[in-house]
Amino acid sequence: MRPAAGLARPIDGPDALLEAIHAREPRAPFTGRAALRVVEAGRKQSVTLSFLFAPPARLRGDAVTAFGIPVGTFVVSGDRVAMFEHGTNRFIEGDAGAPEARSVLPIPVRPSELMALLTGIPPLRGFSAEPGTYSADAEYGYLSLRNAEGRRIGLKVGLETGLVRDILFLPEGVRLQFGDYRETEGGAVPAHVTVSTPGADDGLTAEARLSDWSFRPQVDASSFILDAPPGAERYRLGRGESQE
Repeated sequence: MRPAAGLARPIDGPDALLEAIHAREPRAPFTGRAALRVVEAGRKQSVTLSFLFAPPARLRGDAVTAFGIPVGTFVVSGDRVAMFEHGTNRFIEGDAGAPEARSVLPIPVRPSELMALLTGIPPLRGFSAEPGTYSADAEYGYLSLRNAEGRRIGLKVGLETGLVRDILFLPEGVRLQFGDYRETEGGAVPAHVTVSTPGADDGLTAEARLSDWSFRPQVDASSFILDAPPGAERYRLGRGESQE
């Protein structure tokens, strides 16, 4: 893959910055692979995640260790999520907006927005630019967005490319950084993504190396159906109880 191409016209203000982001929203299914290295509460884990995304809101991921041992599988359809953890034999399903879902998805976005976010597209629905917050230097434009609930998103975007380099979610303090964008059939995608959450003891840092992008694959609807295996312990998000 070659380096990402530039814009026809450099970004010259907040409206142009948001237009450049909207123009990159994924509109066709794609697959890929992510080499993940996660450090959480002092524990390190490395896995390889194969994913399938079908816009606007269906996502499947299958994670294995470096030795090919299955770690987990998750499926997102809209804002519903199902996940099976092989090591614990635990099956989790339900509303991904439930409070306990934060232990599964620490990034403060709807699951339906997750895949676009990891390609450098922030969740703009319901957010608008804060007046007077746009600024720029020789390379980047900076803008703060706010929604009706007072949540904010800080953006750092390349003026010549329209590519997002940094997203900061407030008040959560979750930061995503994007680098090494490559040009693909589906547009520019980052080959390197870093996610960090605050906290000296319970913070998380995840680094992903993305590769093997394939656009417009054949999508089987059954790929987005995940049922609990026989004998798995079931846990329903939003209720907080185990079910046999």
